[in-house]
Amino acid sequence: MAESFSGMTTVKFSERLRLLRRQAKLTQQAVADYLQIHRTTYTKYETRCVTPDQEGLVRLATLFGVTVDYLLGCPEKEPEPQMLADGEPRLQLTEQEMQLVLAYRKLDSDRRREILEQTETLRPTEE
Repeated sequence: MAESFSGMTTVKFSERLRLLRRQAKLTQQAVADYLQIHRTTYTKYETRCVTPDQEGLVRLATLFGVTVDYLLGCPEKEPEPQMLADGEPRLQLTEQEMQLVLAYRKLDSDRRREILEQTETLRPTEE
């Protein structure tokens, strides 16, 4: 549960991680796939058995659009949505969208180019 840190309330890593995953509507398997680890390893992150290494913490923070400090339960205000370079807010992906991204990342550059060309035909036309 929450602990006191200099008079402030902190949340344990495992609880915060589970909350972020549920808010993003992702399964443990989807996050494990993103991290390229077994689901059982990820489950241990949420059950306080194991804490990810530094690279894993950074990847989780990136996935959920938060800081590593926030993930680790440091007392701070709720993070504001991170913005992408073009000024658009970082999106929370659904499980299906996450699966598409993961599948895309496994493709070679030629196949990726083909997919991007195909998506051009899916864009709505302006009236």
